Amino acid sequence: MIKNELQYRITKTQVKKFITQLNQLKTKEDDLDPILFQAEKDAIESQLEEMQKELEEYEQLQRSKSPPLLELRSIEELPRALIKARIALGLTQKDLAGLIGVKEQQIQRWEAIEYSTTNLTRIKEIIKILNIVTLKNVHLPRESVSLSDFFKKMKDVGLDQKFIVKRLLPPLLASRFEDQDKRIAPDLLVLQASALIGKIFHWTPEEILSDTPLQLNTALIPEIRFKLPKRRNELQVNAYTVYSHYIALLVAQATEHLAPKSLPTDPYEIYHTIQSQYGALKIENVVRYIWELGVPIIALSDPGAFHAVCFQIQNRNIIILKQKTLSEARWMFDLLHEFWHATQKRGHIVHLTPESGYISGNSEDITASQFAAAALLGKNPQILAEKCMQESYNDARRMKRAIYSIARKEGVRTDVLANYIAFRLYLEGDNSIWGIAESLQEKSRIDSRIIIKNIFLEYADLGALSAPDLELLRKALIYEGE
Repeated sequence: MIKNELQYRITKTQVKKFITQLNQLKTKEDDLDPILFQAEKDAIESQLEEMQKELEEYEQLQRSKSPPLLELRSIEELPRALIKARIALGLTQKDLAGLIGVKEQQIQRWEAIEYSTTNLTRIKEIIKILNIVTLKNVHLPRESVSLSDFFKKMKDVGLDQKFIVKRLLPPLLASRFEDQDKRIAPDLLVLQASALIGKIFHWTPEEILSDTPLQLNTALIPEIRFKLPKRRNELQVNAYTVYSHYIALLVAQATEHLAPKSLPTDPYEIYHTIQSQYGALKIENVVRYIWELGVPIIALSDPGAFHAVCFQIQNRNIIILKQKTLSEARWMFDLLHEFWHATQKRGHIVHLTPESGYISGNSEDITASQFAAAALLGKNPQILAEKCMQESYNDARRMKRAIYSIARKEGVRTDVLANYIAFRLYLEGDNSIWGIAESLQEKSRIDSRIIIKNIFLEYADLGALSAPDLELLRKALIYEGE
């Protein structure tokens, strides 16, 4: 955005240079590779269009013949509304500085960072001078709000500071939060963050900034059945689930063009279809098979909460996986476990499988796990398990060799069979096989999260999302080490 006459003159000069550069490029079209020519032309035209829009906006504001009443519909609009109102009133940065009793350089600094560190008293003073009108749904708090109070209130509902900065705030705002001196009350930063977070969790900025404790609106995700192991922070699980539900809504919006299809309920049909149409049984092929049925899949990577979830939104299924393991078998197992839930059409279901190996013993989860194992093995998993028990003489010390032997004889994946044996014995009260199962896992050379994200990007129409929502989704799909 152009904020003063100097920037205006510089931008006009740059526009002339870009027009000249574009004309020169067009004269060389026949001598350049068509792809390189188009890429360079698109880049110049894109920058030129952006600068021309900025010039037009600045000139329109300057042509205003009466003091404007800029309507402020949301907190996010406030910084630029202050700058636009000043320009439209014909005030220079020096003029505004004189009206509020600060130096011109101070106004320049505030506008350069869009008032992100300006205290609330100054903001209200500038609003009054510039005659900005706020609508009924936008209210500024009466007093300044400290960062510590803001983050404490967020923590009380299960949102810690690291997660907020890493996942919920756009890069520029996040960097400003990280750079802040905690002794300063950056009111506008808190207001902007409150507006963004409130959209996800259905709070108004006024509720976030008031003295009243916040409440998570878990009614947004009805019929959630939590299976929490000991020491799991229920507040954090609830908060992360509401966040995941919002991400699922964005995924649903970006994939509206996909027609949902009838979902198969026979695990052996799934196994043979993947083998015949996609080839080897691996995470990429299982993911593509399920996408082709109209079921979007994404992967997240934040610690805690759950390992997998199937949201049913407006009669559509969205599967979210969340693991850090390199075991391809476990990614496929969780995916097909949630796929079974997708076939049930029973509302919004969250399936929690913590890192500890905890597995719910309810009948639905047992059925879903047996379904997943059958779809990955292509044979009855219980019969294969019995063969392993017989060959090992029910001796855990012989189980590893027995799993190897039966997997080879039956032509099934060793890691998948090992996981099912561990699951089966766990349900019988024996937790001793998880270590053996872990040692038998095939480690994927490519992070399964990356595979899942790349396939999502192939199918999704990201142009269907607003800029803030697109940025939120982009941050959700950033993984450590990527």
